[in-house]
Amino acid sequence: MHDETINKQREHDLHQIQKMESIGELAGVVANNINNILTVIIGACTLLEMNGADNPEQMAFIFCIQNYAERAAHLTRNLLAFNCIQTFFPQPENITDVFGDMFRFLAKVVGKNIRFVTYLPENALMAMIDRGQIEQVVMSLAAHSRDTMPMGGVLSMALSRISVDGSLPELAGYRMGDYAQITVSDTGAGIDKDILSRVFDSCFTAGESCGVDGLGLLVAHGVITHHGGFIHIRSEPDQGTTFSIYLPLCDQGECVAFAKDGSGT
Repeated sequence: MHDETINKQREHDLHQIQKMESIGELAGVVANNINNILTVIIGACTLLEMNGADNPEQMAFIFCIQNYAERAAHLTRNLLAFNCIQTFFPQPENITDVFGDMFRFLAKVVGKNIRFVTYLPENALMAMIDRGQIEQVVMSLAAHSRDTMPMGGVLSMALSRISVDGSLPELAGYRMGDYAQITVSDTGAGIDKDILSRVFDSCFTAGESCGVDGLGLLVAHGVITHHGGFIHIRSEPDQGTTFSIYLPLCDQGECVAFAKDGSGT
């Protein structure tokens, strides 16, 4: 029964990767074309703004156009992130140091009305990761959490070591071994139970998620899956949300050999 569960999980992960590759190809073409159009619109708004000081009534319309164009540009950047998943360059990294640097940066951008709580282990946690992609995922999740707490709250981020040995029901079906567990928790609005099961679907819309960008979650899921890891989410309405990311660990010697062999790709 346990082997059957593992096989089903592997089939699901393979299906997710294939789905991401197909969506990525289409998203890249669409996003690049839209981005070219938006570049012209935003540039034109900048010129109009420079010449519109004598006409304050027009300035309001210019700002409106510019605002919506920049929001559309943000969407195209998310679409292009699909293609970034296809470009995967893992290197041996000490995740403890990586997240130490990130925590110091995030502390300055989460907002003054949000209390930022962090935990890092004392020991090094070595893993084969594409640092830029992992940083993008964690910063995206932190931004989502911040946006669900417009009146303030607590954002907690922690890094720890965990062994997947079949004893935890919620991790059944995943490859056994040692993992880095990264948790991102907030005290925000939370997500309804009927929506929670669909947050990693490509058809999930951001409007359903109480501020959580569904496109960003699909990208995050694809990045972590490409790293041989997995991501879970727990949430209840008005009780906040917790994202848990699991990345496979290796000792420093294994990481270096893995990188030289090129099997990380």
